[in-house]
Amino acid sequence: MRAEAETGLPRMGGTMAARLRDFDWAATPLGDARAWPPAQRASVATVLAMPVPSVLLWGPGLTIAAHNDAYLALLGEKPNPLGRSFLEVWAEARERIEPQIARALAGETAWNRGQRFLLSRGGAAAEAWFDYGFSPVFDEDGQAAGVLHTAIEITPQMEAEAALRERTRQDLHRAETERERQRRLYEAILGNTPDLAYVWALDHRFIYANEGLLRMWGRSWDEAIGKNCLELGYPDWHAAMHDREIEQVVATGRPVRGEVPFAGTFGRRIYDYILVPVFDAEGRVEAVAGTTRDVTEARQVEAALRESEARFRLMADAVPQIVWITDATGRMEFFNRQFTDYTGAPHRSMAPAEVAAGFIHPEDGMAVVGAFQAALEKGTPFEIEHRIRSSAGEWRWFLARAEPYRDPATGQIIRWFGASVDIHDRKLAEAALRESEARWRGLFERMQEGVQLNELIRDETGRAVDMIFLQVNAAWERQTGLSRQAVVGRRASAVIPPEEAAFWAGTMAGVIESGEARHVERFVEALGRWYEVVVYPVEAGRAAALVTDVTARKAEAERQALLMREVDHRAKNALAVVEAALRLTQAPDVASFQQTALGRVSALARAQTLLSQDRWHGADLRALVEGELAAFVGNAGPRAVVEGARVVLPPGAAQPIAMALHELATNAVKYGALSRPEGRVAIGWRVKDGSRGVLCLDWVETGGPCVDGAPTRRGFGSRVLDATVRGQLSGGVTVEWRETGLVCGMEVPLRGAGAGGDEGEVGF
Repeated sequence: MRAEAETGLPRMGGTMAARLRDFDWAATPLGDARAWPPAQRASVATVLAMPVPSVLLWGPGLTIAAHNDAYLALLGEKPNPLGRSFLEVWAEARERIEPQIARALAGETAWNRGQRFLLSRGGAAAEAWFDYGFSPVFDEDGQAAGVLHTAIEITPQMEAEAALRERTRQDLHRAETERERQRRLYEAILGNTPDLAYVWALDHRFIYANEGLLRMWGRSWDEAIGKNCLELGYPDWHAAMHDREIEQVVATGRPVRGEVPFAGTFGRRIYDYILVPVFDAEGRVEAVAGTTRDVTEARQVEAALRESEARFRLMADAVPQIVWITDATGRMEFFNRQFTDYTGAPHRSMAPAEVAAGFIHPEDGMAVVGAFQAALEKGTPFEIEHRIRSSAGEWRWFLARAEPYRDPATGQIIRWFGASVDIHDRKLAEAALRESEARWRGLFERMQEGVQLNELIRDETGRAVDMIFLQVNAAWERQTGLSRQAVVGRRASAVIPPEEAAFWAGTMAGVIESGEARHVERFVEALGRWYEVVVYPVEAGRAAALVTDVTARKAEAERQALLMREVDHRAKNALAVVEAALRLTQAPDVASFQQTALGRVSALARAQTLLSQDRWHGADLRALVEGELAAFVGNAGPRAVVEGARVVLPPGAAQPIAMALHELATNAVKYGALSRPEGRVAIGWRVKDGSRGVLCLDWVETGGPCVDGAPTRRGFGSRVLDATVRGQLSGGVTVEWRETGLVCGMEVPLRGAGAGGDEGEVGF
């Protein structure tokens, strides 16, 4: 490290003092430091000694001639600024600071508080807040040759204030108070920087005045030097005061300090001054020197601070919460009036354990102290709910929150700002709400009806286009087959087809807009089920619905209606057949007519019985055949052989086939195989083209009278066969008159059997 004599710079301690001495100033616009004027070197020493971040700008290019160690933190990752233009180093803030620096070069001191900048830090734009100022530095000729810049970053404070503002108004007031305290601190630091310098001779006449003082007087050196205060226009009382103070300094050899208002070219200002003796070599006072600082702003700030403190106290006492401040160890320094009013205890400094023992519920005290101690150790925000005893002995619940405030320079926590909010009524309400919700939830889940809660979704025109499932119960899951995990929180159009979702969204919109419930029965094709739904409005934009699966009920109703129609239809058919049978039956006498008619009606009745046994779903062919034969040969026995696979005749085919079999059996008993004891009848069938294809039924007689050929006339039985098989069943009939007996073949299509004509008409 080079010595002061070698570098021309002061030999002071600290990182920056060493860097200044080692820096190659000759390569900068400022030139070799040894050639710097005394005012510049003196200003360098002042900057290095200042406790706040400071930098000295010199020359028309605003070259950085020095900055102190405290300024390093503000530079961050920026390269070494020494010898560079200040506006180049802080290019991102140039637009704002360049005019301020220009005012300082014009002789004006400017101090800016709480200013926000977007600075380049870590390769990205970062928000930073500063209190900063620019003051002129005069050379030996009284000209502003440089600028003294002081800047204190208050970003942590501003961020803390923002966080506090977001939480409670009380935190905002505390943050403002702390900011004011910091501002007073900065004002005090700036107030110690001399602005005016002067020397009196023992005859009270000025023998020196610096440029700042000359400007304040509005006089030149020649116009001012050699004159006393009265001759320079000071008021009589002001001049007399300084005369007394000069005599006092001379007499005592001690400094005198004072403060006085003065109206100069800068207007009426308040100045703080100190007068000190100047001793000669023999220790006698030979002159009186003084420095005067403009403290107008500082006094205004102090007045504003007193007003601000009064406002803070008033506001802190006006808010309904308990506001408190502790030191770094957690010891209480401040309570607002609400604490005293609630607890009845006077304000005094207390440790956390004392507060817990004296005011916090015994069941909560250990947890509160533990949580606060953990926050103190970790430096993290503190928050806990606990009970505090009132002066009347009532325990009420409070939510306590606190934020640490850190020293911007060291980062150490120096205070905690907290508030305790009465949440007792909220706690009671929450407990009641939980109990009510538990009851409601139990009812909701135990209901047999499905319940859903939906929120309507509208498009930009206000038209309802969809809805969101908010809640469904267990019964709803059972009714729809959809799980609540699959639907809750989702749009209906994502669960069911969009057109179905649009229908229900429109229905719910109508209910919400009218305020009246609506009953809907609808088949939801996507689920394949019928639902009965009652939609109710519940709140703005929302509706609830009771959902019941009525698919079984609808099916039963449809089946009952179908059955009623079928019964009515069959009854009409049966009566029509009976009517035709009676009308076409011919007999020589009444007894024969009765027997023939009764047989035919009985055949219809037996078919009817088989259909009703199977609820009109159909009739078993074997049962039908055996039933018809039983009327003529008992239980068939050896005289009749019945063979064929199980076939269920459609309801429309049972009666026609029964009538056809009855006529064949009647003919066999009268004229055919069953007219003789040795005669036999074989009935067999098969189905072609599958179970719903064509029924092929064969009636074969053997052992009866010898048949010479087909009858010469067509009887009633033949007409019945044609009317039933061909006319009603759209089938076919073949009849062969073999010598061994009659062979009859029938082919009946089972699919659509009975649809060949209106079953209400019998084609006899």
